[in-house]
Amino acid sequence: MKQQMSQLKITVCISLMVTLFFAFRAEAEGAAVVESDAWGNPAIEMKWKKVDDITDANLQAVATFNQAARSLQQLQGNSCLPPSETTLGVPNVYYNGWLKVGVPEKALRKALAYEMRDPHAGDAEKAISNKEWMTIIDYTAPSTESRMYVLNLKTGEVIKSLVAHGKGSDDGTGKAVKFSNQDSSLQTSPGFLKISDHIVSPKHGPAFKLEGLEDRNSQVAKRAIILHSASYVSEAYVQQHGFTGRSWGCPAVSSQMLKMLYSKNISGSLLYGYTAEDAMASGTAG
Repeated sequence: MKQQMSQLKITVCISLMVTLFFAFRAEAEGAAVVESDAWGNPAIEMKWKKVDDITDANLQAVATFNQAARSLQQLQGNSCLPPSETTLGVPNVYYNGWLKVGVPEKALRKALAYEMRDPHAGDAEKAISNKEWMTIIDYTAPSTESRMYVLNLKTGEVIKSLVAHGKGSDDGTGKAVKFSNQDSSLQTSPGFLKISDHIVSPKHGPAFKLEGLEDRNSQVAKRAIILHSASYVSEAYVQQHGFTGRSWGCPAVSSQMLKMLYSKNISGSLLYGYTAEDAMASGTAG
């Protein structure tokens, strides 16, 4: 009986992987899905590829991909996948999909490796307690680009969004080139952080508290660096000014994006602020 169950599981896994392959191949030929959130924000796109012509066939191909991915994950996590089909613990079909939408591979590898190690495990305040979600902000890209990637490690879902950096980090053209852990610097603190509890900021309203996990961001809590929304983070603002506005050091997103993040329950998950210095560093360890 056990042998029959094992064979059945292998058969189901193979069938799902075949479905994922053909859905992913259809995506490579132009499939895309754009999903506005409940507040109708067009800047938040849940997709695999930008295309101008979105057909019903393309939408169905990606829907098939997403459904197969969810079914695959339900089979005792990813245990039915051989090691050769995963990268740092996630299915290659997710990993490669995230690269296709712009996630820097070195940033992704560093973040996944850090989460696997979880050097603060056992510390309730700093341990990564939510391993369903992971956020990567690519500070090597200008603020005009959707450089914030919110990844679901269980389903492969990805949400891209604009995000602002600190005024003191900006070079005057919308690029973050300087970073600091010092109060009053108005600069962004990069590296690995934990997205902690929901809070209500007297200045910004609903927000997420952040906990620094490295020496280079150890003062974020004392600096009141939080993940909050701001009116200067939107496609309309970028079109008018040529870049997003700047914060006083916080990673700021649109109000629609913040509502989306609240609905996804990302508290307790990892946030990685990836910089040019990180890109030049050797190795993938965080």
